[in-house]
Amino acid sequence: MTLSASPDAGWSFDGWGGACSGSGACSVDVRRKPESVSASFSRDPITTFTLSVTKQGSGGGTVTSANAAISCGGTCSSSYSPGSKTTLTAAPAADSRFSGWGGACASATGPKCTLTVNGNTTASARFDLRLIAFASAREGNPELYSLRPDGNAESRITREASIDEHPTWSPDGRQVAFASNRDGVGLSALELYVADVDSGAVTRLTRNGAVDTQPSWSPDGKKLVFVSLRDGNADLYVINADGSGETRLTRNPGLDQHPAWSPNGKKIAFSAERLTTRSEATEIYIVNASGLGLVRVTRNTAVDAQPSWSPDGQVLAFTSLRDGNAELYSIRTDGSAETRLTASPGADEWPDWGPGGGALVFASDRAGPRVAGEELFVLQAEGGAVTRLTANASVDAQPDW
Repeated sequence: MTLSASPDAGWSFDGWGGACSGSGACSVDVRRKPESVSASFSRDPITTFTLSVTKQGSGGGTVTSANAAISCGGTCSSSYSPGSKTTLTAAPAADSRFSGWGGACASATGPKCTLTVNGNTTASARFDLRLIAFASAREGNPELYSLRPDGNAESRITREASIDEHPTWSPDGRQVAFASNRDGVGLSALELYVADVDSGAVTRLTRNGAVDTQPSWSPDGKKLVFVSLRDGNADLYVINADGSGETRLTRNPGLDQHPAWSPNGKKIAFSAERLTTRSEATEIYIVNASGLGLVRVTRNTAVDAQPSWSPDGQVLAFTSLRDGNAELYSIRTDGSAETRLTASPGADEWPDWGPGGGALVFASDRAGPRVAGEELFVLQAEGGAVTRLTANASVDAQPDW
């Protein structure tokens, strides 16, 4: 009789005892007398692999694992048995944005990455400080710049002998969409472009003989809404982020402009002349991202324009001329709780909410005669304190935070 030993997974055969020895096949002859044979098994040493997380970029945030073994932050690695699956979740700090994954999570999109640990594994998460992009003519023609919310670390984004204006950050902070006439002459040649902040590469999105301007990203980064005069007056259009799939969103004999996509991606706020052709009829409206369900938000006889959504999607900041000059106001999206935010003898305009809703950046000429035009300021939502960010002899305007 021949015996063989087959260990279960995670176990090893150590050898025979009794009538057999060694670890090979065991042959016994039981025809003459009974024989006793034993087989010894032992559990294999448990092998584990290390999953490590690194954080990159200029901002802050945390990465946590589904089993709470990693909370990076403080604990940025943990041991896992072979074949284990876990999900990492990236959460940016209030002043930062999550810009994407790297390493073992390089193919993941969005803030979650699910992976299988079959060896020592490293995943990276990039968090970038939410900078303020703006247009400035300080070098002779309008170009795009960025700076930190404290006014430091100014950096030039575009360098072209043309008009570059109306910058807007992509949700991951890696790209800036803007309007430019770099492939034509004059304001009528404005088209949409996207600049990669890291590489400086610029991609043209629109191509037509009329003005395309004032882009705003959808929160998933897949589309942009913008203003175009291609059909004779200013209407809103939507385009995919790769330049495909242009769709007309509004059809209005007046002017539809200053579009801003809501944080949940379902609605678009904009200013429009829809009651008469007079500029006094410019009000704030909200429409579904499909172009349906138009709702009027403000109601007065002066210009209300340049809406910006609060991060929670409940409030719009906007510019109004209702008190004789441009000031900042806020209003809930249902038209209630209208509040004046600034009271300056200068013109305050182009408001944009910062992360968390604690502050607004805006452009203003309130600094006085020492400068040639508007500068950038930050308004604290609580208390109304105003801090000046830029100071130069040219116009700094159209901020996007």
